Amino acid sequence: MVGTFQCDCNQGYQTTPDRQACIDIDECTIINGGCDTHCTNTEGGYECSCTPGYALLPDERSCTDIDECEENPEVCDGGQCANVAGDFRCLCYDGFMAALDLKSCLDVNECDLNHNICLHGDCENTRGSFICHCPPGFHVRKGTSGCTDVDECEIGAHNCDMHSTCANSLGSFHCACRPGWFGDGIDCSGMTLHEKHSKIFRKF
Repeated sequence: MVGTFQCDCNQGYQTTPDRQACIDIDECTIINGGCDTHCTNTEGGYECSCTPGYALLPDERSCTDIDECEENPEVCDGGQCANVAGDFRCLCYDGFMAALDLKSCLDVNECDLNHNICLHGDCENTRGSFICHCPPGFHVRKGTSGCTDVDECEIGAHNCDMHSTCANSLGSFHCACRPGWFGDGIDCSGMTLHEKHSKIFRKF
């Protein structure tokens, strides 16, 4: 009609009922805009987005799980990474414990947890483990954690005289001369013939 007009709208807009203006179409109200997860309306269009742990595919609508373990194999330092839908979890090795969010592994301080773990020695915490520093006369026996007494007499790690007996003690040993010998056990001397006769004579 003469003296009237009507609007043709661009994509993403629609005309008002009187066809004299264009207004934005909220695509998100129509089947979520075709988005897998989140739809955000924009002026003349819309955008799809994904929840954390998912990535938008090239079609800009679909979401796919992000494998954090594949993207960062060292993400669980001190443990094994296990991918789960939209997230990941850390399965921690011995000597580590999982953080509250299960997304990292924390070193366990064995020395603080058990003050007797290095009995007779000093405990040094290390990442994922610990070391026992033993004093002389003790050692760490394979398969054990604490400091075990070394039996110097059994392994021959003593300086007792051949005419003495060796007695093991905690962290050390003692030497004692056998009957008929005298000294401190480290050096033992036998009695001379004169000393024997003198000893017999003194009995009378």
